[in-house]
Amino acid sequence: MTSDPGERSGTGNAALAPSILLLEDDDDAADAVEALCDKRGWTFARHIDADSCLAAAQSGSHDILVLDRILAPGVDALEMVGRLREAECSIPAIVLSSIGQSFERARGLDEGADLYLTKPCEEHELAAAIGAQLRRHGFGKREAALFTFGKLELRRNSGSASWDGAALTLSPQSFELLDIIAAARGQCVRRSELWRRVWPEWVGGPQNTLIDQAIFRLRRELAATTDQVEIRTRRRRGYLLELHS
Repeated sequence: MTSDPGERSGTGNAALAPSILLLEDDDDAADAVEALCDKRGWTFARHIDADSCLAAAQSGSHDILVLDRILAPGVDALEMVGRLREAECSIPAIVLSSIGQSFERARGLDEGADLYLTKPCEEHELAAAIGAQLRRHGFGKREAALFTFGKLELRRNSGSASWDGAALTLSPQSFELLDIIAAARGQCVRRSELWRRVWPEWVGGPQNTLIDQAIFRLRRELAATTDQVEIRTRRRRGYLLELHS
């Protein structure tokens, strides 16, 4: 992709994870969006110039456009959204702006923006807005089928996993355990939760021996490929995933 000097790209794979295109000339604001994308395994690319961002949006390489409305004195990014729609480019567009009057929000939507958010915008609000637009425009199934956490990728449809591009050889049960623990993104998953989801056919409380054996196998299978994906035990609480890179 042709980029301007202000562009930075994340390490995700645009063919597998949502690709977020950002038009923003403020470094702090751009860093906040980049951090949001990194947390969720989304690819990130930034432009500081409307013309280069316009070309990137029309390239078909990105799934959603997030843009700051006012880039510099006299430069209104809504004009770019209008140009995109005139060119029949349908990439979803979320406008971020400190101009919050209702008639300005209405103008943004009239120009072709899918959503107009007023600054300051909390991280969780922007993340929810991006996720909603991705689902609305047909990315939901692909996003649900692929889980990414750092360099870890789990493809739920095929039951396959990889770390930093290298395939992990996992049994079906190990994949299921890893999927559940990884989905917590570093938070602890209780043994009772693993038992309920991985062994639903068993009646009664968790069988600790079975869980311990399954976790041991998962650790052994992970270690056969990498020592950077670690299942940690939290006494009397459960298990969590730690990634080292």
